[in-house]
Amino acid sequence: MNFRRVPRLAALLFLPAVVLAGAAPPIPSATWLLDQVKILSAPEMEGRAAGTPGADRAARHIAQVFREAGLRSCCGDGYFQSFEVVTGTRLGASNSLTLPGPAPRAFALGRDFAPLAVSSDGSAEGDVVFVGYGITAANLHYDDYAGVDVRGKIILAMSGDPGAADPGSPFRRPEAYHYAERSHKIINAREHGARAVILVTRPGSERERLPALRGVTQPWGIQAVFVTRKVADALLAPSGKQLAALQESIDRTLTPESFHLPGVRVKLEVALVRERGTTANVVGILPGTDPRLKDESIVIGAHYDHLGRGGEGSLAPDEIGKIHFGADDNASGPTGVMA
Repeated sequence: MNFRRVPRLAALLFLPAVVLAGAAPPIPSATWLLDQVKILSAPEMEGRAAGTPGADRAARHIAQVFREAGLRSCCGDGYFQSFEVVTGTRLGASNSLTLPGPAPRAFALGRDFAPLAVSSDGSAEGDVVFVGYGITAANLHYDDYAGVDVRGKIILAMSGDPGAADPGSPFRRPEAYHYAERSHKIINAREHGARAVILVTRPGSERERLPALRGVTQPWGIQAVFVTRKVADALLAPSGKQLAALQESIDRTLTPESFHLPGVRVKLEVALVRERGTTANVVGILPGTDPRLKDESIVIGAHYDHLGRGGEGSLAPDEIGKIHFGADDNASGPTGVMA
């Protein structure tokens, strides 16, 4: 029996189509369900990042529940269908950020800029466009890309969202929180045709630091780096504007102030090494009894992996090293499958 190797780790319960007869099995109690969520989101699971000992412990627990339920194993490795995943990211041979031209200026890796773990490898060179917070929010009638063409350009955008200190800002509504995420900014830039992304910490209450190169994620199809506010101001200097003043005006008026930086051209290069390890789907089989349906199947699944100790791709990409316990993303899902 062949199983497709899925790109996202999943706990699968595989059921060839069946007509069941007899008394229904007892329904698991609420206490049992809660206990399973607690087990999978416990500190010793370390956030269940794929390819880590914590995720392996979670997989063994799910397999044991399948075993006790009498499910048939799926594979040569018992209940485990193993495959490779990215487990980490580190710097490759060449990462650079420069202002080319007659008097080129090179910025220092680790001090002035750092590539993001979601960046694609490769080089990009182009004119720079400042796009405020890099947000397109049609439901809030706000778009930092309105009136500027960034196709083939390199965009400069701030972290966060407008009016971060204003409880009345429309971006404080629960349905708008995701606009502040780096994922929205990077994917939004790519969808607008930008060649590369430069992000900078917004002035104000945020602590400025370059993000560590952590996170288990695939590249998002665009080069992406993070720079210090000093570098951002150096890029803005020919326009006569500063990042803090632009941020204050956007926050106060909730109006974008995007523009092409006159005569500013940037070249960047990103080279990352994505380390790989082994993880597994957990698959149990409940055989059917109807010979007419023996070639039909039902798959019930939920991913049991989570974000481990954080990094790029999480909702708190700067909270690196802290366990992301993942009770509802997604210890609750495999609990439903096990039930």
